[in-house]
Amino acid sequence: NMIKKISKSTISLSPILDYLHKVDTVFARSKVIFTRSKSTNTKIYSDSKYAIFRKIYPMPNNGQKERIVLFIGGNNRKEIIDFLFEYSKILNDVNSALSKKVIISNFNNNFKKTNNASVINLDDFIFFENDIVITSGGLSFMESAYSGCRTINFFLENNHQKIADKNILEFDNVISTGVFNKSKEFIIEMDNALKYFYNTKNFKLNKNLKNFDMVGSNAIWDSIFNDK
Repeated sequence: NMIKKISKSTISLSPILDYLHKVDTVFARSKVIFTRSKSTNTKIYSDSKYAIFRKIYPMPNNGQKERIVLFIGGNNRKEIIDFLFEYSKILNDVNSALSKKVIISNFNNNFKKTNNASVINLDDFIFFENDIVITSGGLSFMESAYSGCRTINFFLENNHQKIADKNILEFDNVISTGVFNKSKEFIIEMDNALKYFYNTKNFKLNKNLKNFDMVGSNAIWDSIFNDK
């Protein structure tokens, strides 16, 4: 409310937020969910072209170990990662001579070296072509999918699944295991996906996809200042 009083326009870059109904414009990389009633004055731009990707171009692995990368967000990320390490057979049994486990975190104090996994700050992370990436919906899922890396995704809750770009779920390098839960069936699906990707390598980025450098931010900027 305070921001609206001192601003010409209020803009959100989130597809799901309690106060979306109070902003003038929403830019989202996927479908938009209003957790409260939608304002008839809110203008919505919804398309993957508005996604602001970080570094999605994978580096050649140059002989380095294959990595299992846990690129998982959410407030309970540590709880989820601990659960996967405890119950997923492949994550527990992975041969350290052949591959290594990596946790991506933008909150370094959330993790120490644990479960024989190293921790990399999000700002320092770079995809490698031979990565197997486990994501939890959202922007990290899109980044991994568009990088061409083997991607196993689950959603943190039903709302995240509802706003997902369904086109990404059809990528050859993507397997989705649905909404996260602590069931035996969920772990079996995760292990089966990991087994499949262990035996299937070298997925390449679809050549028809655009070069995404700056595309999202430019599209948002142009829409703000060209749409009077």
